[in-house]
Amino acid sequence: MGCFAAGLYFANGQTKVFVAAIAGVAAALSAFLNRTYLHMYGQTLSQLNRYFEQPVLTGYYLTAERLAHNLGEDPESEMRRRIIDRVLEASAQTNNGASGEEPTTPS
Repeated sequence: MGCFAAGLYFANGQTKVFVAAIAGVAAALSAFLNRTYLHMYGQTLSQLNRYFEQPVLTGYYLTAERLAHNLGEDPESEMRRRIIDRVLEASAQTNNGASGEEPTTPS
């Protein structure tokens, strides 16, 4: 806005060209700073998402550990093993999503 006002104020052609060049440089600098800011903002959000997924992963592991306590050979223990497998699969999928890797399909 300042360069536009200065361009209208001055009558000399060389001064108008100089003011226009300053406006172009200022616009390019502004675009660069904006792009850099948005790029850093995206990286920050990614890091925060990874940080806040850690308690979820810890919860999965603690659930699996709690279910694995005192496993035997009875039918109830077999069902608990299946639940443990599912919990660990869910944690693996969450962990792969946090690292940006391709999620693995359960076998």
